[in-house]
Amino acid sequence: MGRFLSGGADSASLFVEATLDAADEATEALAFLGAANLAISGTFVGEIVLEKSFDGGVVWIPATNLGVVVVFTVPATEMVLNRETGVFHRLRMRARTSGAALCRLSQ
Repeated sequence: MGRFLSGGADSASLFVEATLDAADEATEALAFLGAANLAISGTFVGEIVLEKSFDGGVVWIPATNLGVVVVFTVPATEMVLNRETGVFHRLRMRARTSGAALCRLSQ
């Protein structure tokens, strides 16, 4: 992810990566402006949510689509748009049964 060749330099200017293997574990927060990539891979049984914070990481709010919380239960990629400075994003494993998810937010 984010590399032209395996083991090469990362081409993203901003990114966070984490292996989530426990409930309530989250990536570090990432603030970006414009479009960013979200990637989840690995073999896991659980639920991962994208969360946003508008107050520097004190309160985290799950991202929604038409009012429904977006929950990832399988490997996936998405584009995330943010048009407001100072908004932090993170991926959090909301529930876990087994396995680990490799999570990345990048720009």
